[in-house]
Amino acid sequence: MKRKGENALQRSRSDKMVRSYFILFAVSLVLTVVGMLMTHGRSFTDTLFYNYRGNGDTFMDFYNSMRDAGTKQVYKNGVIYPPLANLFFFLLSKFVDPKLIALPYEQRFELQTDTVCRIIIVVYLIVCLVPILLMLQKKAKSFCSFPAAWGLAIALVLSYPMIYCIQRGNLLLLSMALSMFFVFYRGDERKWVRELSLIALAIAAGFKLYPAVLGLLLVREKEYKRALRLIVYGLVFTVLPFFFYDGFDSMRDLAVNLQAFSEAKKLSPAYVTTDVFATYITMVLPVRFSIAHWLLFLPTMAAAAAMSFLCEEEWKRVFCLAYLFMNLNSSGQTYILIFLLIPFVLFLKGSERRKTDWLYFLLFVLLLIAIPVLYYRLINPNGEVLLETRKFMVRPNQLLAAPALHGMLLTVTVETIVTLIKKHIKEEV
Repeated sequence: MKRKGENALQRSRSDKMVRSYFILFAVSLVLTVVGMLMTHGRSFTDTLFYNYRGNGDTFMDFYNSMRDAGTKQVYKNGVIYPPLANLFFFLLSKFVDPKLIALPYEQRFELQTDTVCRIIIVVYLIVCLVPILLMLQKKAKSFCSFPAAWGLAIALVLSYPMIYCIQRGNLLLLSMALSMFFVFYRGDERKWVRELSLIALAIAAGFKLYPAVLGLLLVREKEYKRALRLIVYGLVFTVLPFFFYDGFDSMRDLAVNLQAFSEAKKLSPAYVTTDVFATYITMVLPVRFSIAHWLLFLPTMAAAAAMSFLCEEEWKRVFCLAYLFMNLNSSGQTYILIFLLIPFVLFLKGSERRKTDWLYFLLFVLLLIAIPVLYYRLINPNGEVLLETRKFMVRPNQLLAAPALHGMLLTVTVETIVTLIKKHIKEEV
């Protein structure tokens, strides 16, 4: 009877948070639509990927990759995707007119107008979004009613970072779907599903590399044999595809390209990394950026790595591991926040509730829900293209992303340390 009462209390608290999320999502949606009506849609579209050249850049992460992967010289041209990702786009490029794939960089936007290209991106989005929706709904069904589970899944698929990632057409969507399958099903009762979850994460790492860090969940759970099999699968999907290109030469070229890409990125509030704060520090203090970077980067990464093993709650371990790649400039742009959907659902399912949970809930909301831009007309009344120095004034989501993300890591770290100290004192007594 006691156990049943605890489950009922847990479900009641989860229901309260789900209802709160629905209310905030609905308010955000209504205000966003009102803002769009007042600004002919620009109050929302300008909060997504900024349009520097006057051309629509929608889906261009996808189309650019198709164009780049149309030749085996991808790594000589500065491409930063792993070989499995390039193989994926290489196959897709074969469905498109070779003349379009061979277009020079300045004319790449013509891919957006091709019917076959449009069909390919639609199919890609369906293949990614439908599994994500179904997995979120099934997980949510374990702690809320059937209609609420569907509503929550739909709301999360329509979250700000998801819309941003869809607008880019980034391969991150597919990588996240595969990573979600691993996290949700690695402990499934069916042996073949557990094994399939390992393969899914290996493929996700083959596409984007950094999801591989989620494999540390198996180490934390002392599933060493499965962790070894995951490494084998990972080598198959990340190393073997290099030999479709130039083998070891391609590996060296990719490493050089990744370093150059990370160093060349111009930091802005669109990033969720500690380097955003390092940039702010150099604006107000006579400190070199490199010094500010290491003073912030090393402690936060060490804290996240440690907490991924010390935390008892699954959602915190998943969040800390995801933070490790969110805090890299090469991957830490707005759309990386789609990985927060995984720990957020696990958080809502949590077996215990503490006072700090509403703080976590608020931080998740700030990172996932689109924050309306009703003041847009005051900044840009004539609808002209915003100057680079002012564009982030209309992006409250991106201005708040880094503080909210690091605020969550700080709260997790402090709470875990306090819990461990209390536990130690209790054991001593």
